[in-house]
Amino acid sequence: MFRFALGAVLALMVSEAAAENEPLLERIRALEARVARLEAGRTNADDFDALLKKARAGDTAARAKLAAMRRRIDRALADPQLEAKRAEAERRIKDLESRVKSAEKTPTADQRAWIHRLEKATAAPAERYRAAVQLGEVRHADALRALMRALRLDTSPLVRRASAYSLGKLGTYAESAIPGLIHGITDDDEYVGYMCNRALHEILGRKSPSIAFDPTWTHERRVGVSAAWKTWWDEHNKKQEKVK
Repeated sequence: MFRFALGAVLALMVSEAAAENEPLLERIRALEARVARLEAGRTNADDFDALLKKARAGDTAARAKLAAMRRRIDRALADPQLEAKRAEAERRIKDLESRVKSAEKTPTADQRAWIHRLEKATAAPAERYRAAVQLGEVRHADALRALMRALRLDTSPLVRRASAYSLGKLGTYAESAIPGLIHGITDDDEYVGYMCNRALHEILGRKSPSIAFDPTWTHERRVGVSAAWKTWWDEHNKKQEKVK
């Protein structure tokens, strides 16, 4: 659960009296949850949101806990040392950011197992598929390479689809996979092409061009979509070079 016992966090909870501190609170909560996911290999770590949901649903125990938290928060906000606690919160954020970077550089044992399973040609397609889906949560170079390789070489269309899906989930971290995804649009399996097109839009975000894809299109038309992406990507890179 979010560490309300910490004075720095208590002093920065949502309150009209401390509205200017809300961005700090949001950053702390997001980083706490992210550290928990990265260090423990979990995908859900925000117990506070679960408690809030229960309270809104009428759970009296959850409401009592939130009321107790609020009383502690109000006492903290009345503390004359609020500025000192704000500085402590800033230090906490820096520590959390450092831990996030460290955790991202070191995959957990489970994540290593997923990478190995995806790369293992003798593993059952269902196992490789599950591994590809799980690696959509892992921002690590080895995971990225495994997904790119599976998209290009795996014999199972389901695994190739899952690999494209996970590359899209990685967002800008997977930008080096863009050429492979562009090529993947021409895959013999039309839904691999669909997932590649979708992943490209997810990775590029707002700067993504308006290039559509329909899995019912002929292979020749899908090749045309891939060519349109390649033209756009080459022009985009030339513009970036000029900026540099």
